[in-house]
Amino acid sequence: MNTRYHDGLVEFKRRCTDYLVIETLIDHLFETDAYGINAHLNGIENPKVADLGCGDGTITSKMIRTIAAKIRSRVTYDVVEPLKQYIESASNRIRSENAESQSVDVCYYNQKAEDHFALPNKSRYDMVFASHSLHLVPLTALRDLVGSMKPGGYLVVVIGARHSVMSVLKDLFVEQPAITGADIISTLAGLNKRSQFEMNVESWPSTLSLDDIELPDRFDELDEKTKNILSLMVQKNIDEVGQEGYTLTRNHILPRLVNGRLRLDNDCIVLRRK
Repeated sequence: MNTRYHDGLVEFKRRCTDYLVIETLIDHLFETDAYGINAHLNGIENPKVADLGCGDGTITSKMIRTIAAKIRSRVTYDVVEPLKQYIESASNRIRSENAESQSVDVCYYNQKAEDHFALPNKSRYDMVFASHSLHLVPLTALRDLVGSMKPGGYLVVVIGARHSVMSVLKDLFVEQPAITGADIISTLAGLNKRSQFEMNVESWPSTLSLDDIELPDRFDELDEKTKNILSLMVQKNIDEVGQEGYTLTRNHILPRLVNGRLRLDNDCIVLRRK
């Protein structure tokens, strides 16, 4: 991960309401038991959960704390993350927030999701949770991921929508098209030839604060902070796209800005294996 992209990711997370949105979603899933996840996990002795891509641990810690509070049985919680620095960051946060408890055993796997779920011991998870991580996983790996779910198990995915500005910008500058909620939905539907699972999709928008960011006409007038954020948004070092690429980026962002906030559209996909 290059420095500009990394710095952009840190700044992006600081400005984005996504954490709050995902925490609200977790409460929605467990407090209201909107899809029966709470009841399902409470009906199993020692359920097993997988979390794909822990990042700095903010959402993972929230999920673990919620499960500890809501699920009566002892839970095994597998964190699957390919970057060691994120595992270290997440484990430190989880410990500092007292998310680990006697009722949740947290295990860390320094692996890519496609490698973890390709292991031979299939049908081992009662719930798989992936918040903004499946866009980094090959669509071909979804078959193994779904195959890892036990009967009655759930897959919960939060991912950028096709019409989200983040997906649109990535498609402009990166050869491989952005994997979005639409791609996940269509791929899962293609796997469901025998009606082996049911799927629900909800929209969960978030916003990115850009109220103090200047987007001048000229690329060479951008400051470093703005370059970092734009690099993350286009999934490419903004220095490489020059004036023409910057103008395209600016033209996509400005019409979507409302009171200094940029709307980011996400799809929440809840899949239950029958």
